[in-house]
Amino acid sequence: MTNHQTDTKRFTLAEALQTCQSYVGGTTMVTLYITGKSTVALTISMLKHEMGISSNVKDRKVGKAVASALQSAIIGLQQVGPIAPPNGLAVFSGNTTIDPQLLSCL
Repeated sequence: MTNHQTDTKRFTLAEALQTCQSYVGGTTMVTLYITGKSTVALTISMLKHEMGISSNVKDRKVGKAVASALQSAIIGLQQVGPIAPPNGLAVFSGNTTIDPQLLSCL
């Protein structure tokens, strides 16, 4: 990978993170850090377990938003492959209601 490609990827990541950071109020965000060479299937299994636990959240809307964020993270991880990249992986998934519409950030 050339320096230009690396710089472009870093800029894209920084831009996406700034967009996610700008969401305030009514935000449900799940942040997941996976170490390098971890088994993605094990992480997906853990997230599915967390989805079951999310039904215990007292506020029904928040519980649904958390379950939705977890489901989005699972879908994204299924595209990664069986093993996380050598440098690890950070997953940011969630919903925000800044506008009347529901926006997603993954």
